[in-house]
Amino acid sequence: MVHVSKQELHQDVQKQLFDDLEELFVANVKKYEFGNVLFELLSPTERLMLAKRLGIINALTQGYASHTISKLFKVSPSTVFRVQHAVESNRVPRIIAILRNKTGRRKFLRTLESLVTLGFPGIPQKRLRAQINHDIERWRAGA
Repeated sequence: MVHVSKQELHQDVQKQLFDDLEELFVANVKKYEFGNVLFELLSPTERLMLAKRLGIINALTQGYASHTISKLFKVSPSTVFRVQHAVESNRVPRIIAILRNKTGRRKFLRTLESLVTLGFPGIPQKRLRAQINHDIERWRAGA
């Protein structure tokens, strides 16, 4: 669980903090440097939360049903709904644009393949595994 104080920051202070955070990420344009900064800054729980959120966004853009996404990433249906609302409200357009390009699609495909081939315990049902395998084959064919 992410811990944030309930006391509100002054808007100027909050803006400065966001500017500093943005500058920290922009200063590290190399992938490994960015990853190192991110791993130093975030706790393991926060990293997992962000990774799952990205996975949910990606799965939604690929057309997966919410109940399937919930089982796949082991999150509650309300979490999927909240992220789905953000996608439908166009609050994450840059993320979606990145995920829809060929590289983002290929990375998602690799993730799905790993989940299927490793027998990921989050995918216990045969029908869901069959759906993922079908999608993998369809994406390989260029669909």
